Amino acid sequence: MTRLLIAVSLLVGAGTAAGQDRAPVDQLAQLLHAEDRRTFEPQLFELAFRSADPMVRRQAVLGAGRIQDHRAAEPLLALLAAPDTTIHAAVMFALGLLGDSTAAVRIIHRLGDAAPLAAGAVLEAPSTLAKLGTGAARTLFSKLLDGTSGAVSAERRRLMLPGLLVEGWRFGRHAPVGASIGHLEDTSDAVRWRAAYLLGRTRAAVGTRALLARTSDPHPWVRQHAVRGLTRAASDSAGLAADTVSLALLAALRDADPGVRVNALLSLATWRDSTRAAAILPLLRDQLPNVRLQAVTALAAGGGRHAQAALERLGDDAREPLVMRREALVGMLSLDEAGAVRRLVAWGRDAAAPMRRLAVELVGGQRAIDVAPFLDLLDDRDPAVAAAAMAAFSGRSPAAEAHIQALARQRLESPARELVGAAWSAVARVARVADVPFLAAGFRTERGLPGGGASGVILNALQRIHDSSPEGREAIEVLFLASTSPPHDYLARRRAQSWPALAARWGAVWPAETRYSPDEYRALASRYLLNPATARPRVRIATEGRGVVELELLGDQAPLTVANFLELVDRGFFDGGEWHRVIPNFVVQDGAGGPGAGRTGAPIRDEFNPVRYDGPVLGMALAGPDTGTSQWFINLSPQPHLDGGYTVFGRVVGGVAPLSLILQGDHLISIRR
Repeated sequence: MTRLLIAVSLLVGAGTAAGQDRAPVDQLAQLLHAEDRRTFEPQLFELAFRSADPMVRRQAVLGAGRIQDHRAAEPLLALLAAPDTTIHAAVMFALGLLGDSTAAVRIIHRLGDAAPLAAGAVLEAPSTLAKLGTGAARTLFSKLLDGTSGAVSAERRRLMLPGLLVEGWRFGRHAPVGASIGHLEDTSDAVRWRAAYLLGRTRAAVGTRALLARTSDPHPWVRQHAVRGLTRAASDSAGLAADTVSLALLAALRDADPGVRVNALLSLATWRDSTRAAAILPLLRDQLPNVRLQAVTALAAGGGRHAQAALERLGDDAREPLVMRREALVGMLSLDEAGAVRRLVAWGRDAAAPMRRLAVELVGGQRAIDVAPFLDLLDDRDPAVAAAAMAAFSGRSPAAEAHIQALARQRLESPARELVGAAWSAVARVARVADVPFLAAGFRTERGLPGGGASGVILNALQRIHDSSPEGREAIEVLFLASTSPPHDYLARRRAQSWPALAARWGAVWPAETRYSPDEYRALASRYLLNPATARPRVRIATEGRGVVELELLGDQAPLTVANFLELVDRGFFDGGEWHRVIPNFVVQDGAGGPGAGRTGAPIRDEFNPVRYDGPVLGMALAGPDTGTSQWFINLSPQPHLDGGYTVFGRVVGGVAPLSLILQGDHLISIRR
């Protein structure tokens, strides 16, 4: 019934595609289905490549790249050579996703060809060639950057220049560092910041020396990358005088741009110089909370009595945000472990569950701390605290392990899923041959839950037992391998690939099971790919005490991802959740779900597209290929290394300011259309 309602709402929202050509709708639905299954069907795609509808051609090209079947390489290269310039840019992007290095020479030849080539394809070419990573591509990058290549026209070189700089880091030690330095003097801000990005990311000595001179550049993005490149390791390698670098970084602490201040603090932390504490202390009162947070980390790294005193004050101040107190205590653990442990014991007895969870987290991260004073947290009344303690205290002492094992099997029937997951992890860690029937039954139960429950840790235990002895192999052959049907979940089948005996029984990872019917794929195609009026819906994120952020969702770039996100929005899945990952001047991340949100459902496929993380844009968080579900992030500054590796499915169109105020642990009130 839910899927039927989704299909109906999509059709109504798209005007039931009234007046639209039904053939494009059907073709696009078939392409979405094939891409969702990750199956390249040559006849379907060849017909779509020749479609009269430009959206069908574009979707077929992107789908071929996303599926990553190398049979698509030759048809895509033929399209790049064809006179139809409307899809050249999509073809160039798709060839980068496909990753067939043999295409590099033909792409380079096409760039030098006088035949018409869409400007978008020229802009996209550096990214594609850098991903393919061939020697010919490296040579072209260097020649184009230093202006010695006559194979590519001056106009195409001009279009490619920003991309050559921002993508050059992908060549690693072969990155065109020397050819990039001169571009730090370019009159274009877009060129200079990309040159600084490349030099800061590659950390070659000659590049680091050039960055030092750009710490006072008029553009803040250039300054951000320049100061971020002045780490101690990079500066020492470049032979830069410590005092000279220090003066530049200390001046950057007073910069008007908060991103420059954050990056200067990051670099100062690598120097571990306690004499710089006096310059950092004023930033504990910075107007932006994440600058203050980064200042705490920098103080802890530098150490010294002034830093220690400031961290103690912060850690003991109940008025401070919890994440600030956390970072202060992390710093204290390196400066005054005994004093920090006394505070952790008090936090472990605090009436507020977040304080107790924080105590568990910090104790878990410090193997030298005696866990005996914290064992009561294994029986904490808050399931999240108890589950975290089971995971954090495992193997820390005989007493802790005995307590964990005594609790684990009792908690396998708990209604709290976090407790069940922690309990299965504990059981699986010590399971032996006699436990195989128990593990097999548990795997079948957990596998049936959305997201696979704890089936992954159980599977790892079964494989360990199988490989440990002849008795283990025999028991698992009879009690598990012979009687367990292949899962529909492609992620579960992917996990089996490291276990040959299981992979042989479960078969190939692809094609994937899909969640939509043919009518639903048609509805999605109609709404997001064929109707400009509904292709880019908007949502508003209300944040507690920070303001409202407005997003435009890019249904024409990532229709399945947008549909999945809006289903969760309409369920209220995100309401009341926490921003659980915030990295200053990098990203804010949410999407684990608010109280009572329930499970997220099956994972979705990646829909990589040409939209860049020049930001701020909305991206799908991943734990590997095709693992997106509900977690998403918004970048706070340009992050070119994320381009083409995480699905972009929205962009911020209003309320940018609140993003820089969000701290880890802040609440998201709601997301509404």
